[in-house]
Amino acid sequence: MNQYRREWEYRMEESARLGQSLRQQGQRKPKQRSSEITRGSNESLELVINIIRNKNNQMQIRLNRCLTPPFNISTWRSS
Repeated sequence: MNQYRREWEYRMEESARLGQSLRQQGQRKPKQRSSEITRGSNESLELVINIIRNKNNQMQIRLNRCLTPPFNISTWRSS
């Protein structure tokens, strides 16, 4: 249980950091479905961790999209 609890805390901190970065960029944050599930048992805690992990991945993808400069085709040269 302690392993799951530590990972849950780490994922929640990561989620808060990514959410703050998205807000600074003016991007939307995915819905927080993990708060709808109780974290009483190891199985439910593992499910919550997976949901948070997926949400964090979505936020990281959104952040990468808005921080990556657009591809400029005029600078691309074929050989």
